[in-house]
Amino acid sequence: ASVRFGFGGRVRRVVAAMMPAGLTIAMALTATPAAAATPNTSVFMAGGGTKPETGVLTASSYTRKRTLSLSGVTAAAATRTSLALYSKGSGKLRTGTFRNGIYTPVETITVRSGFTAAVGSCDSLLLYNRLTGRAMSGTLTGGRFQNRTTFFLPSGFTTLAASCDTTFFNGPNPLAVPPQGLAGSLSGGDWTQGAFQYTNSGTKVGMNSSTYLLYNGTFYQWGSAQGGAVSGTGNATITTAYDLVSGAAGTMLFYESDGDACLQKIVAGVVGSGCAAHQFPAGRTIIAGGR
Repeated sequence: ASVRFGFGGRVRRVVAAMMPAGLTIAMALTATPAAAATPNTSVFMAGGGTKPETGVLTASSYTRKRTLSLSGVTAAAATRTSLALYSKGSGKLRTGTFRNGIYTPVETITVRSGFTAAVGSCDSLLLYNRLTGRAMSGTLTGGRFQNRTTFFLPSGFTTLAASCDTTFFNGPNPLAVPPQGLAGSLSGGDWTQGAFQYTNSGTKVGMNSSTYLLYNGTFYQWGSAQGGAVSGTGNATITTAYDLVSGAAGTMLFYESDGDACLQKIVAGVVGSGCAAHQFPAGRTIIAGGR
C-alpha cells in the first residue's frame, strides 16, 4: 500500500511501512479539554531575511493577511485566540489576539530571558530553556499571558510541539536509556506530565490542533494528540527531507527551506486525501499556527 503525501510542492510517493519493532508510543492521561471557540486557522511565520507575516491556513490554500514590522522574535506560539512573540535575549514577550490571520497587539511584558522554545495549546503558553530545563506556563487568552508558573523539566529537549491540550517534547537521543521523551497535557495554564516512552523516534515533532507527527529523516509517524493522550494511527518511509512541520486547526504544513510546502488535511491522526502545494518565502525558521 502507499500513501500520497506532498513535500515541497512536488507531490512525492511515500511507501507505508510497518511500525519498527523498537518504536513504542504509549501515554495515558486524563485531562480536561481546553475551553475554546471555533478552531483557529491563523498562522505566523518569521525568518529568512524577509518580514514576518500572518495568514490563514487551510488544507487547500494559504492566504497572507499582514506583513509585520517587527524584529528580534526567536520563538512564537499561537493558541485558539492569541499569539505570543518572544525574544530570547531580552525576555520581551509581545502578546495579542490572533484570529482570521489578524494579529492585534494587546501588551508587551518582560519575562525571564533565555527560553529557547515556545508552544501553545488551545488556551495556554509554555516557554522552555533546553540548556537549563527551566519552563514557564500560563494561560494565553484574549491576547494576555496570565496565571504564570515557573518550574523545571529535564534539559536537552530539542523540539517541542502542542496540540489543543497535549504537549510533546522530543529529546536529542531517542536511543538513550531511559528514553529521552516527555509528553503530557497543557491546559488552563498548567503543565501536567503524562506517561510516555519511546525507544526509536523522530528528531522533529509537529502538531496541529489534534494531530502529532514525528520525523527522523527517513521515517515518520502520525497520530492523534487529544485530551492528554497520544495514539499512533499511521507511519511511512520517506526519501526527501523537509525542514519544519507545523499546522493550524486541522491542517498540517510541511515546509522546505526553499519555500516549497505541502498543505495536508490531518484531523485526529486521520489523513485526508490529496496535498496542496504552495510556495512560501524561503528560509522561514519559525512557523506558529493556531489551535
